[in-house]
Amino acid sequence: ASLSVHLWPLLTKQTRILELYAVQPELVIRRDLDGVWHVPLLDEKQRSQPSNTTDPKWVMTAFHIEDGNLLILDEERLAAGGVKIHHVQAVFESNQAQNQAEVKLAAKTEDGGDLEIQGSMAFRKNGRPDISNTEAVPVQFDGTLAFQHFNFAYWLERTGQSVPVQSKEPAWRGNLSAAIRLDLLPGTQGFNVMISD
Repeated sequence: ASLSVHLWPLLTKQTRILELYAVQPELVIRRDLDGVWHVPLLDEKQRSQPSNTTDPKWVMTAFHIEDGNLLILDEERLAAGGVKIHHVQAVFESNQAQNQAEVKLAAKTEDGGDLEIQGSMAFRKNGRPDISNTEAVPVQFDGTLAFQHFNFAYWLERTGQSVPVQSKEPAWRGNLSAAIRLDLLPGTQGFNVMISD
């Protein structure tokens, strides 16, 4: 695995720009029993503490993942071992105002499925408009989902559902494509999803 970081000059006295490029990284995203997601590069303690407006702030405006592996763990909703996703190609690029970002993800799931998600993420700034180190919080995602050749039986097992033993493998294969609008609710652990074909 390799990691390269691009640091850009100061845009203001309080904001520095960071771009991240990772080749063959091993990533883990975990949801604990309290419903809190733990994501690489996001520090919950730092987000929850009030920030000093005089301290310089690093802002990640882009990250690229090439041929990565992702493990998703959820102690409440997923079976032991979680879900493994391989050959992850991901791109996140935000505009200079940091109120919108383009998101792309392509990967192969452990059951042999091909997953592709792409769209646009909208952000809202927390804090006063006259302060440059306000935090950008995601509030909405509009995009498309394509999941080809997935094994429905595998996903039932991963979420703790029973699968008939006599079922034949080809009968459980399927394809899914949809337009997605995801509204993230501020200050809550949940979200609203609207899916259309």
